[in-house]
Amino acid sequence: MYKIFIIPFLILTFFLNPSITKAEDTASDQTMDAEMLKCLLSGICDSFEESNKTPIQAATITKIEGEVTVEHPDGTEEALIQGMIIKTGDYINTGFEARVELDFGYGKLTVYSVTRLRIDEYVNEENIKKSQLYLTTGRISPILPHTAAIRGDFSVRTIGGNSSIRGSQMLVEVDGSRNRTFITALDGETYFLSKKSTNEITLTAGKKITIEEDGTISKEEAVGEAELSELKTSPFIDQKNNSENKIITEQTTANETTETKDNNFILILSLVIIVVALIIIVIAKKRKK
Repeated sequence: MYKIFIIPFLILTFFLNPSITKAEDTASDQTMDAEMLKCLLSGICDSFEESNKTPIQAATITKIEGEVTVEHPDGTEEALIQGMIIKTGDYINTGFEARVELDFGYGKLTVYSVTRLRIDEYVNEENIKKSQLYLTTGRISPILPHTAAIRGDFSVRTIGGNSSIRGSQMLVEVDGSRNRTFITALDGETYFLSKKSTNEITLTAGKKITIEEDGTISKEEAVGEAELSELKTSPFIDQKNNSENKIITEQTTANETTETKDNNFILILSLVIIVVALIIIVIAKKRKK
């Protein structure tokens, strides 16, 4: 029975004592600061939504093949087309046998099939160029040309940590079924910061690491020259060459067909001329007799 009187008393005390709400607000702020600090140290901030930031233009779609869509922060989704602008907060989703290339102005990104990623941050100032992506599954390859006058950074966060390049090229893959990340340095140096460590490691060109869900590096290996060269080649370039080769082959076939027809016509015409000549000769001999 006494609980009936105690509960209203506690509620009244809560609203009349501002120190309680202040203490809770302070604790909430401390929790938020702790999450932000963890985000900055580990690069894993998927649970921390920066909803207070207005989306800004980050990249332009320059090449596209297959079914690719963009999912906006408000939940709407639309098909990507060449020339479309991608903003921070947008998710990009590629289907089977699909790929898309994004131009960030200071660097480019190739997104392969069955991939889902989000554009988290974009900075394009006079001497600072920076992009931050979050890759949940699939495969992407950012290229950031080295420019001495510009401090550039292209970072990709995954379940295992944060990888970045500052004037080179890398390949980042995420196996969503096993929550495993694969990072390959394709050119120059690639940097990786595990979510369980504050020490950044450096990968030189041709090195590949496997990262588990908890941030542990379970495997380190070297990539062969042939495989490395293939990984560095853009799939769009390959398709362009195939298209050009197809056109050349079709033109050659058409030329050969035309040439064959011309040769056949000349042969038939020659036979007709020979037959006519023989007939004329035979007629001339008969007249002489």
